[in-house]
Amino acid sequence: MKIERLEFKNLDFTYRGQEPLLTDVDFVFPLKRNVRIKSGGGAGKSTLLKILAGIETPESGHYFVNELDVSQASFEEFIPYRLNIGYAMDFGGLLGNRTLYDNITLPIFYHKGSNMQERIDWVQGLIKIFDLETEVHSRPHAVRGAMRKAACLIRSVALRPQLLLWDSPTVGLDIDHRDRLVDLVKLGREQGWLEHLFVTTENEDFGRKLNCVPIELKQKKLTAQRVEVSA
Repeated sequence: MKIERLEFKNLDFTYRGQEPLLTDVDFVFPLKRNVRIKSGGGAGKSTLLKILAGIETPESGHYFVNELDVSQASFEEFIPYRLNIGYAMDFGGLLGNRTLYDNITLPIFYHKGSNMQERIDWVQGLIKIFDLETEVHSRPHAVRGAMRKAACLIRSVALRPQLLLWDSPTVGLDIDHRDRLVDLVKLGREQGWLEHLFVTTENEDFGRKLNCVPIELKQKKLTAQRVEVSA
């Protein structure tokens, strides 16, 4: 199953008792690129990623993945798409009563499949790359925040998804691991499993190294920013 269309139609989103974050949004998301979502603080970047991941549901309107209206789809209907989406939130997201390894491999054992061992070997390689070997069998509360962050990011690529959603991936991550994150994106592109990346980041260097296409969330709408091409 290929993800070939991500689109909002007349989409509204509001947290109960708060001001709307998105109002009557019509937007076709650029695909096959590294996309950086930009906005002011509190404008809804994280919420936007959660909608794309199917974690949050719009108040009204439609969110299409290919021809599936996610806002109206059942859990079972969304599963084939969910298997092709990796998501890492800005903070938290790990089960406190499980080890880092259990958290990282959770998608693998939950969804199972004939290639489980291949996926386990894949994440074990990433555990080495992000220097988690000595603490991977510890629980989240017992390790540094940078290790928890790395574990969340590794888990997001455990199934080698087509669509990757990263919310502030460099915040709290060890500085020397940021380039390894860029290398991971490049590797996903080279191996052919990663096709679409959407990221929020205030780290200009990280965004530049990913050669991101910008889209902007402003005044409760989404717009594609013009990309300047140097001569």
